[in-house]
Amino acid sequence: IVVSNKEPLLVQDMESDYRVRKHNNEKYGAPSFLIMPVFAGQRLIAVLNLSNKVTNQIFDEKDEQVLSILSGEIGFALEIVNLHLEIGKQWEDIRESTEALSKKSAELQTEIAKRERAEAAARQSENLSLTALDVNPDPVAVYDLNGRVTYFNPAFTRVFGWTLEERLGKRMDIYVPDENWPETHMIIKRVMTQERVSGIET
Repeated sequence: IVVSNKEPLLVQDMESDYRVRKHNNEKYGAPSFLIMPVFAGQRLIAVLNLSNKVTNQIFDEKDEQVLSILSGEIGFALEIVNLHLEIGKQWEDIRESTEALSKKSAELQTEIAKRERAEAAARQSENLSLTALDVNPDPVAVYDLNGRVTYFNPAFTRVFGWTLEERLGKRMDIYVPDENWPETHMIIKRVMTQERVSGIET
């Protein structure tokens, strides 16, 4: 009754009270008891059940008033405890989130450092490759996947006359004779499928 109604229950004689009508055990003294709900804010969190009054007297409205004040204090104290527990849990969640973010940040910094080292190594390798191509006595031209010029070595300029500045980013179809286009297309196709190509002569 107390839980469903969320109201105190004062019974002066449990044997005659229509809400109870139960036999009283003599070990509890007078057939009277008082039950008081305990709230934390609006939430019912406990129930106090008093019986066997020391004076062997029945509980009355004055007892109900005193117990109501006491249950209010208990509820307030429990609400503070719950708030402290909730705050502690939130701080723990924040600490765990901070640790997780710090770990991710450290992993990201490591990944960035690895990529920077890889990019630096790639630039160094590219510079070495270009240096090797620069001193190559044979003409060398480098194209992207769309056939546009990205590099000529000095020997290429010396033999064919085109400078890198003149043709950079432009297609070089003009230097392949018409009769060599079928073979050139075949070689390009093989290169695109990563087949081994020894070269062609035009």
